[in-house]
Amino acid sequence: MILEGKAKTDKDAAKKLYNLKPNSTFSQLKKRLKEDILSFLLYLPSDNKNESPFLSAEITARKLLIQGKVLFSRGLSDEAVSVFRKSMMIAERYELVDLKIPIYDAMRTHADLKSDTRSYADYGNRLKETFRDQEDLLKAKEYNHVLTTPEISSRPNSGNNNREISILDKMKSGAARSSSKNIRYWYYTSAVQCYVNKRELDKAYSYCLRLLNLVEQEPACSSRSNKAGVNLELAKILIRLERYDQAIERTKKAIKLLHPGIARELYAWEVLFLAHFGNNDFHEAGQVISKASKYRQIKANSQYPGKWSFLQANLNFVQGRHNESLHTLNTNNGNNGDGNGWLLGCKILEMLNIIELQEYTWLDFKMESFRKLLQRLKQGNFTRCKGIYMASILSIAYNQNPINNAILFY
Repeated sequence: MILEGKAKTDKDAAKKLYNLKPNSTFSQLKKRLKEDILSFLLYLPSDNKNESPFLSAEITARKLLIQGKVLFSRGLSDEAVSVFRKSMMIAERYELVDLKIPIYDAMRTHADLKSDTRSYADYGNRLKETFRDQEDLLKAKEYNHVLTTPEISSRPNSGNNNREISILDKMKSGAARSSSKNIRYWYYTSAVQCYVNKRELDKAYSYCLRLLNLVEQEPACSSRSNKAGVNLELAKILIRLERYDQAIERTKKAIKLLHPGIARELYAWEVLFLAHFGNNDFHEAGQVISKASKYRQIKANSQYPGKWSFLQANLNFVQGRHNESLHTLNTNNGNNGDGNGWLLGCKILEMLNIIELQEYTWLDFKMESFRKLLQRLKQGNFTRCKGIYMASILSIAYNQNPINNAILFY
């Protein structure tokens, strides 16, 4: 109607549409039309059912910010402020720092134009606080990176313990002086990692519960992925504490939260296997392996087939099916080469099976082969964590207790 020149004013348009003067219904129509035009120009989808609440909120807030800027640039400052406030509410709820800064700056500019000194000062203070939170958040992420680097995290008895505690103290101070939930998230995450490395599992469990409460209650940290990840971390700690039933419960919660078919779900099945395996639930452990073997992702990484055949062979061993265990190891020998790193554990398990079968002549040959393998591994990039992982599984299979003295997951 406007493009065709049939209405040049609000009065003309209202008369054409409703045969009335402009009223609240007409105003609502204009508002919806304005939003539709801006949304069309931005072309940002906001109804994707697969988006996380956080991502959906970020897209909506970003779209509103741009809409406000478009309105502001057209001289419609009051309309722009209304849109900015909607964006600001979302940005503050979800701690979208990169959006809070331009929103506060725009609101401060509007306050300056209106000679509103109180609002100008308020948004100036919010900007300063947001810049400080942004700096603290970057530090928290950097500290977390330092704490999880292999040279620190893989050497629990090294001289790095004091450094870890010093970093945690700094993160604790940063979390205490800030209202940011994201900063607290990284502090709790780092504390869990630190105390797991130090084998102070009760402390690690306590911090992991705080982390779980955070990702379940706070929109800025809440997502299905985060909830699943924290439940898996709790399960791993509970396995090391030999609280297997609780570990199984946590892992099943994580699996329900994960999107089916992704590689991370395969890892969750691995944790569930280990919980059942440690709890002597061998039938359930076998069912987990059956389900995992059907995943397409099991072939996506060269290490997955070797790992799962190693777990299957251990399950056979612990149930006294030594010939089946040997058959599994030999059948999947191509998956367990030096390159993927599982050959060491497979060779040890192979010798344990031979001992149980009392095939001592064959054992001499296998021991010599094992000695040559160790020589090759010295020259390779075999990692300590993977070695401890395999030793842990083997010692569970041999009815020993590896949990409190080993990093069980690789």
